[in-house]
Amino acid sequence: MKKIITFLILASTSFSFSQNEKITLEDFVTQHNGFEENENGEITPINEKEINKLIRFGVEKSFPQVERIRNIIWDSYSTFVSPFEKSHYHNFIVQVKMPDVERYRYVDMIYNPSNKKVTTNFYWDTEIGDFSEKSEESEQPSTGN
Repeated sequence: MKKIITFLILASTSFSFSQNEKITLEDFVTQHNGFEENENGEITPINEKEINKLIRFGVEKSFPQVERIRNIIWDSYSTFVSPFEKSHYHNFIVQVKMPDVERYRYVDMIYNPSNKKVTTNFYWDTEIGDFSEKSEESEQPSTGN
């Protein structure tokens, strides 16, 4: 029994360390220096094609029932810096075709440049035929996140 408890403690400790990537000021500078402005005045992030592939895989993982992914649009870059925590991420809006829904729908996806992982705060609500934001009060069905 002690071996099982020790294993669980070690596993949870190593998992928490792997989730908390060390973000440096240089990471923020790299992201900001990577922004480009196109001829229409739109801003695009660094490695947009590579990120779009990750976003596509993230959508397919989170929503395996998706029929088609049409557009991936960079929306914003957010940072948080305090004496105790630093984080940053990009928001993307993705246009997707879901089963039994006539029109395309939009879902927000979050790209973390520190660990190159894609997540979402949304789930597919079949009752309304659209995406709904996950809330902390109510448990929503798992979508593979």
